[in-house]
Amino acid sequence: MLKALKSLEQAEFYCLGELDGRALVHVAKGELRKGHSMSAMGSSLLALSETFAGEAMGHTAEFNLVNTSDGCLVTIRVAGEAKDYVLSLGVDGLKTPAIALRSALDVASAIAPLLP
Repeated sequence: MLKALKSLEQAEFYCLGELDGRALVHVAKGELRKGHSMSAMGSSLLALSETFAGEAMGHTAEFNLVNTSDGCLVTIRVAGEAKDYVLSLGVDGLKTPAIALRSALDVASAIAPLLP
């Protein structure tokens, strides 16, 4: 799992947490970001996106992508063996949203079989 997460080393931050928002893994560059608050916000954002997608489109969201002037944030549900988790990452403005999304999807696929 660490090898898969290492592929995100160019991210400004990434965290893997439980659906209730508790952080399991959190890595950040530069200014200090609190892992538990980032994990909780990522979990809440994913839950809101899934609810909104369900109400608006009749289907659940597969991921959430927020594009800002300084970069983008990706939040994705990762299916573990017994329960689901949330992977969130942030990249700077030098990376395109498509690259950030592809990275998150690849890491989610790589770590899913390793999660309980």
